[in-house]
Amino acid sequence: MVGPGGDLKGGLELQRHGDLDRTDAGAPDLEPVPMDPDAMHACLTNLVGNAIDACTWDPDTDKAHRIELRALSRPEGGVVFEVSDNGMGISEENQPKILAVHFTTKGIRGTGLGLLLTRKVVEEHGGTIAFASTPGEGTVFKIQLPFITSQPDVMPAKGAEKKAIKEKG
Repeated sequence: MVGPGGDLKGGLELQRHGDLDRTDAGAPDLEPVPMDPDAMHACLTNLVGNAIDACTWDPDTDKAHRIELRALSRPEGGVVFEVSDNGMGISEENQPKILAVHFTTKGIRGTGLGLLLTRKVVEEHGGTIAFASTPGEGTVFKIQLPFITSQPDVMPAKGAEKKAIKEKG
């Protein structure tokens, strides 16, 4: 379980890049949500990295680029992670393809696996991932994770399987 100020928040490191500033508004109303913090960290790092790329490659060099990462409570329980940017956006042609296998707009710099793996991890947590994008204006990705009280087969903590085997033996 990761709660406010837990491993997930503490583990996400954003480096200062040009005029990029990090603001931490906190989220004191978040309840702990069962998740694999390493896997969710990888998902959010991928989305933030994609947002950085979208701002870096935006042909509108006069724009003051902004990337925001938010964690919000879901009214029905759970958490919503939002990663938004005001970069170049995703073309309407590419929007249906971006969560597919091996699709990339980054040429040799991309593998086409980042969003696919992000979607897989989110779905293994019982959640959903969605996005909205307007070319030239930016993109918002939302990961919604429900509060699940017991699902032993979902993303066991590292070493949990070994510990369970030792306890049986």
